[in-house]
Amino acid sequence: MYPRKGVIESLNLGLQALDDANSKNAQCFFASVGIANANGSTDLEMSIPTRGAGYYVAYNGIEELTPVKVRDMTGANAPLPTYDRDGTIVGSVRRGADDRYTILANDGADVSAMLMSICLIFAGERDVSEDQRLRFSLWGHLPTDAWTETHQQAFALALIHYFMEVRTRGGTLPPGVLKAPQVFPPQALQNLRHPLTDEIRSIFESMFAD
Repeated sequence: MYPRKGVIESLNLGLQALDDANSKNAQCFFASVGIANANGSTDLEMSIPTRGAGYYVAYNGIEELTPVKVRDMTGANAPLPTYDRDGTIVGSVRRGADDRYTILANDGADVSAMLMSICLIFAGERDVSEDQRLRFSLWGHLPTDAWTETHQQAFALALIHYFMEVRTRGGTLPPGVLKAPQVFPPQALQNLRHPLTDEIRSIFESMFAD
């Protein structure tokens, strides 16, 4: 979905595709496709898939898949976008090969973008245990054999919804963390595909436990 384009996120999956092609004396090709919700008026709205909506498509053609290309695509995480309260992309979060995070923000970045950046960092593989990744993936109907940028985006969004839930209904969050959701605009939230469950809430609570 906009603003990203399709890439191969799993090194093992990409290399397996190449092995399958080589075993049949065939070449392996792939096509990177990005789509945007044509009904959206902001970057955030264009990034949300909606049933029955029209879509803009970004397509660069078919490319041959090679081991080098697979490693280039999966060697470092793609930057994940952050949005301001109006749904406009105002920055991104990228995790480097050394596991350090870089937050980029332009002049339009606000508290909404800050909170999203924090949640994307929490969604990183090093901050979510293997058991938590498995339970979250099952809840989100996502593949359980990898923790991709798709998983991280879904985790960050669910975490923000949890923050908002704690703000309105009460829950367990350190006072310093709770300050950010107090000013986060609910209208800037994408809808969750699946409602939060007590199991998912317990994952988030454990992340902030003393």
